[in-house]
Amino acid sequence: MSILDLVLPPACAGCGQKMLAQGLPFCELCLVSVILLPPCCSRCGAALEVDGICRPCRDRPPLVAGVHAILLHGGQAARAIWRLKYEGASHLAHSLGRLMQPEIQTLLDRIDVVVPVPLHRRRLIQRGYNQAALLARAALHGTQIPVRYDLLTRTRDTPAQTGLGRAGRWANVQGAFSARSVKARVLLIDDVATTNSTATACTAALLSAGAHEVRLLTLARAMR
Repeated sequence: MSILDLVLPPACAGCGQKMLAQGLPFCELCLVSVILLPPCCSRCGAALEVDGICRPCRDRPPLVAGVHAILLHGGQAARAIWRLKYEGASHLAHSLGRLMQPEIQTLLDRIDVVVPVPLHRRRLIQRGYNQAALLARAALHGTQIPVRYDLLTRTRDTPAQTGLGRAGRWANVQGAFSARSVKARVLLIDDVATTNSTATACTAALLSAGAHEVRLLTLARAMR
């Protein structure tokens, strides 16, 4: 515990209550509802009984080479992400992003550059920050992998995906991204994955710009 922690104790990312300094961003009560992601398909993130690749991905591999996530989107994990995105709690990105660091370590030999999923310029001005960029900065701390904020651009100010079905999510983001030339293996970083429609649209733009392969890492995964 640092002197700063004694003067300004950290607050829980879920409920916001002050707590003793610890390695996790949630207090003991909130931690009960935070669930590590269960076994999933390594290509699309669909739920499986054991880790592996689901049959649809074996039959027709998706554009995204791999989907990685840390938490199940629900409970206080979902509350923390909501606070980060919509309540101005940008400071939460530091502690939440650190949860992604162990997964980053497993991917170091498979990625060359990290690209946060971008916000449209209008949304960025309104919010004041891109939560995916803040998570990427925290997750990559201590590594030599560069984070590039200029490789991918959201060219269309799409409505929020919340509440949309699979078809609606894909239609919402199709053609909404453009990428600069990139000859590298890319890791996309975002806060939540649901249907992978945003990641697929980003991947299509990056592959068209020369990316060798694109993977996705999110803090949480919403199961459907």
